[in-house]
Amino acid sequence: VREKEQSDWTAREVANAVLTDRSVGRIATGERFNLENIDASAIVDEGGMRYYMYESSRVGAPRTPRPKGGDEVTRAVSATAVRDGFFFSLKFSVPEDAWQAGASDLAKAAVGSFRLVPITQQYRRPDWATVPFDPSLN
Repeated sequence: VREKEQSDWTAREVANAVLTDRSVGRIATGERFNLENIDASAIVDEGGMRYYMYESSRVGAPRTPRPKGGDEVTRAVSATAVRDGFFFSLKFSVPEDAWQAGASDLAKAAVGSFRLVPITQQYRRPDWATVPFDPSLN
């Protein structure tokens, strides 16, 4: 997505960029690819900020031992916003059986409430140096 203007980004493109950075496989050529399927995506504009909302799923090893064994489907809902060129994201993921049992409503509500707060004097960009250690504070 970095090759395009942010106003031209789709929610699916942002989702793919974020998920590829987090959950990635590699093929023999060294090329990275996203391990999650993007099931749905949308853009929400609110308070002068654009939020990229997306649902994804992934098949993989189970988080806990299962009586029948086999792989487990994990479902997730995520939101990403961009500030100062950095992606800020929230992801809520649960196993498929919990998703079907109602966790999807909780996940969607939690991620749907994700908002970046207005910038204050305490705001520090992620790439700024950390505050130096001051031994007099101990």
